[in-house]
Amino acid sequence: MSRTSTQSTLAMVLTFGVILSVAARPAHASCSDESLAGSWGFTTTGTIILPNVGPVPVGAVGRIAFDGRGNVTGEQTRSVGGQVANEMFSGTYRTTAGCTADFTAQVFVSGTLVRTSAVHLILDDNLREIRAIFTSSVLPDNTPLPSILTAVAKRLFR
Repeated sequence: MSRTSTQSTLAMVLTFGVILSVAARPAHASCSDESLAGSWGFTTTGTIILPNVGPVPVGAVGRIAFDGRGNVTGEQTRSVGGQVANEMFSGTYRTTAGCTADFTAQVFVSGTLVRTSAVHLILDDNLREIRAIFTSSVLPDNTPLPSILTAVAKRLFR
């Protein structure tokens, strides 16, 4: 192989390598309240610490909708220590450019407020999935309800 041929091959390999490295870099996502807009199906699991009872397992499945303007609504069927209830919730959310969001929602059973919860989330999988953790829950009498609750949601409709 001649020196010119070797240099040409090396130049092509380097050029190809640069092209691949640029193409392989993920684009920096920029999110807004509109990025969450749509309906999502979710599962929540974890433990809450009930006053005078202690740790109790929790599980829930439901649907949550973000309207793209900072409002959130949803419904879920949840089990707390084996006691099942259907809940409705509504509140507000705020999304950051870094594709995280926080929302606070009031949760109702048969029209009665049972708690207010705050949740921190991150948009994942190219805006098709949410991973979340509850940051606080408070009973109507302002009693904190400590918990270790996480949730995963998949986009249903946009």
